Amino acid sequence: MTTRNEEVATSSDERTYSHRLRQLREVESWQLFCEKTSQNFNADEELSKLGREMVQKCNGLPLAIIVLGGILSNKKPQEWHGVRNHLWRHLKAGSIEINSLLALSFDSLPHQLKPCFLYLGLFPEDSEIIIEQLIYLWVAEGFISENEDCIMEEVAKDYINGLINRSLIQVEKRYWGKTAICRVHDLLRDLAIDMAKDFNFFYIYDEIKDSNLSLVVPPYPRQAIYYLTERFLSHQSNTRSRSIFLFGFGDVELAIRGQRLATMCRTFSYLRVLDIGVRTYTGDHKICGKEIAKLIHLKYLGWYKILIDASSIYNLQRLQTLVIYNNDRDATKLPTEISRLPELRHLIGKFKGDWRLWIDNLTKLQTLRQVSLSIWAQIKTEKLVNLRELWLKGILFVRVFCFDSIAQLKGLRILFVDLTSDEMCFSSLQPLSDCPHLMDLRLKGKLEKLPEDIHQILPNLECLSLESSHLEDDPMPLLEKLPKLTVLKLGLGFYQGKKMMSRANGFLWLEILLLVVAYQTEEWQVEDGAFPRLKGLSIDQSLNSNLNCPERLRSLPSPDLDEFRRYPYFPRR
Repeated sequence: MTTRNEEVATSSDERTYSHRLRQLREVESWQLFCEKTSQNFNADEELSKLGREMVQKCNGLPLAIIVLGGILSNKKPQEWHGVRNHLWRHLKAGSIEINSLLALSFDSLPHQLKPCFLYLGLFPEDSEIIIEQLIYLWVAEGFISENEDCIMEEVAKDYINGLINRSLIQVEKRYWGKTAICRVHDLLRDLAIDMAKDFNFFYIYDEIKDSNLSLVVPPYPRQAIYYLTERFLSHQSNTRSRSIFLFGFGDVELAIRGQRLATMCRTFSYLRVLDIGVRTYTGDHKICGKEIAKLIHLKYLGWYKILIDASSIYNLQRLQTLVIYNNDRDATKLPTEISRLPELRHLIGKFKGDWRLWIDNLTKLQTLRQVSLSIWAQIKTEKLVNLRELWLKGILFVRVFCFDSIAQLKGLRILFVDLTSDEMCFSSLQPLSDCPHLMDLRLKGKLEKLPEDIHQILPNLECLSLESSHLEDDPMPLLEKLPKLTVLKLGLGFYQGKKMMSRANGFLWLEILLLVVAYQTEEWQVEDGAFPRLKGLSIDQSLNSNLNCPERLRSLPSPDLDEFRRYPYFPRR
């Protein structure tokens, strides 16, 4: 039995073995294509290049490759270019199975997942879609019903998993063991676009792809603009638009400056979502938020190098997510008036300013990143009862960073702290016992000692990263007791001793281990029975090529290090 819905496979019979089919690899895809077309590509290099280009667009989907091969086998080589230019139209016209399969996949979706799937068609072809951003957008669009018994963002994650289980979106990248970036197959994206037209769900303007597009946008509630021109913006009068996305390059700087910005804000006065990413606007000119503050219905705002206007920012009473695409050099100063935004849930970017007088008023805030340690030291944290994710970085005026202020964040799930100065150090981790839901902890800075009862302090910890800790005692005997630890990264300077010891039945749930071993450490003893579930191991011995460790561990595959070197710092586009 085959099915696109994983729930059908897992619930059909307790004796049934469920096997997730992978997509075909590039070599396999080309082999299948050649069998179906019966062409001698060795004799025609240009035809081979064209065929490989189309096969690559099928993205390893066997049915699409088979249909494509069948179509091209009946066409002359000079007709292949026409198929390539309208690939998905030919595939759908040439296979009743593809049409019925895709229609069935959409029709069988629960009603609450249908708008979430259609929404994916807004993103350009082959886009990497950041799941975190998608969650915030769905919440802002009103796709998730507000309920006192559950957090909307958690419900949105369940919706994403539902689409993944139904094979409607593909997991593209994982970071620290969690799905972070997804992609939509072009066939399914076309399905979303076709269905969106039937429901008047959104409109895509792409002048590069079709220069004959009308400048007058139909009255759809959502617009995705793949190439913005001032000419296009000047013709807009669709007051029904609720969401606007700007992708790609264009005359953005001219279009959103001065009078054009004022005109846009007046035209789209009912906007709930406005996202203008870093790849869209690349100039140094900073946009004043005074005009944007007229968009009083905004729930999601993503902008590049914005100057927050203190006199009018409080107009955005419904704003839930504020994303500033900036960097350390262009950190955005937040005025105290932002405390008058009662619905703010996610504050993301690089920020500066005096936060003492206002941050504790944002009682619904869930995400705060990235904030300097000097700012955090000024904040009264007891009212931030809903904070679930916190990123801190920078220099303090005191030598020791204490976790007492963190301990008041009872619902905290994710904590990153980067002490950029070697003269600073962390205090005891003991206060973190008051954060029972902490699942992801990453610390960069000196931590002289791990607590003996760390497994009781952090009972739900799944991911841990320690770097520049300069631990004097072997950390393995303590870390191996963490009952739910699945990913462990011990980075440069985590340990100053000569020997490490991992005992039998230690690290029972650990799946990924990454070590950067300094020259001091000479031996790592691992008893039989340790790391029973370990799937990937990476040992960086660039500073120490003489480390002695068991051969059975060295034979484990190395994980994708890009997954652990950095977090997909959203915002990114």
